[in-house]
Amino acid sequence: MKDKEVKYILFDKNQEMVAAWKEFFSEGANVEIFHGDFNSIKCDTIVSPANSFGFMDGGIDYAISDRLGWDLQIKLQQIIKDLP
Repeated sequence: MKDKEVKYILFDKNQEMVAAWKEFFSEGANVEIFHGDFNSIKCDTIVSPANSFGFMDGGIDYAISDRLGWDLQIKLQQIIKDLP
């Protein structure tokens, strides 16, 4: 079975950031760039620059919790607690 190719999706509400990303990444890169809201993006995986305590109550983590459910923070913190 062939591995799926990874595609990165960058988005921001700030048009200047979107413009800078578009200027930086070449047309051939596996990067899609959107100006818009987090909830409008369809994807299989979300990567967050979250903190090591698993607090999901601010910034992008707040948006992730709002989209995936507010019990996410509890589940994440339990996973962190169970780590060796």
